[in-house]
Amino acid sequence: ACPGFFGEVNPATMVVTDASTPGPFMANLFNDSRLASRIPLVVFHYFPGVNNTPTNPMRKAAFGPLVLNSNTMCLMPGAPVVGTCGKYLKTEYSNCTFPTCANLAFGAIDLDANYTTRGSAVETSGIVRGCENKVVKQTYYCYRRTSSTGPPPQVDCSTCDIEQGSTTVQASTRTSNSDACPGFFGGVNPDTMVVTDASTPGSLMANLTGDSRMASRN
Repeated sequence: ACPGFFGEVNPATMVVTDASTPGPFMANLFNDSRLASRIPLVVFHYFPGVNNTPTNPMRKAAFGPLVLNSNTMCLMPGAPVVGTCGKYLKTEYSNCTFPTCANLAFGAIDLDANYTTRGSAVETSGIVRGCENKVVKQTYYCYRRTSSTGPPPQVDCSTCDIEQGSTTVQASTRTSNSDACPGFFGGVNPDTMVVTDASTPGSLMANLTGDSRMASRN
């Protein structure tokens, strides 16, 4: 459904959403102040039947250069903020009823979260409402906008918050909705993942805790 991007997108069972583009940026881009206060703001890049929604003509008018396939109306990643990653969630569903009658702003934006979940962070947003328990698999694809024109290059999602300029191609995958640390660390599988921090100075920890032993552990 989305040739060249997001891996293989099954046109009948998969959805691609983006909740990473800042609302204020989108408000300025589309000259629509309503977008500024919707955070996270979920954009449908693809779902089965999006080409038949009543707002599809607006989709083509607003996102024309990003349309990958005039039949499926899938949008390529824009990642419009230079130096910043766009994080795109591809979700596979089983027996989900997709919102083919959705009234989407500019043919793509779920302005009032009528059709997708809106959590407190990118990683907790973008699931089709009514299908929260029908998720088979989720995969994140990340693209970072550079100063060059054309599609943004795909990058390793783990580099998005700590490094600029990586061009390693990799998708970060989760196989369920469970998240041990909701809103942080990009989705933490409670059964298989560990999060550690070795960056806090020992001297600072010694002062905070009153334990002088920590000062010499660096």
